[in-house]
Amino acid sequence: MNILHIIKRFLTRIKYLPQFIIQSIKWPYETCQRCGNAYCLIWSVSDGLWNDVIGEKEGLMCIDCFIKEAIKKGIKITDDDFIIKPFYQFEKNEIE
Repeated sequence: MNILHIIKRFLTRIKYLPQFIIQSIKWPYETCQRCGNAYCLIWSVSDGLWNDVIGEKEGLMCIDCFIKEAIKKGIKITDDDFIIKPFYQFEKNEIE
């Protein structure tokens, strides 16, 4: 990864920091216990896959952190391993 890509990613994260803080306060649904991201997807995997990747710990994790942890542990996952649905009960003020 080149340095310009890293700088661009860092600046983008800084740009959206105020939005992240507001969502962290206002978001009534799930937030990742690893990265703090308020996520808009209901997702699940089998208990066996969860235990292989995370261990028997309970908790909430965004799909990005789950995938990163699987990659870190060398666990192969596929699209078929996931059940993914969006939250449909959004109110306009909850996503702004």
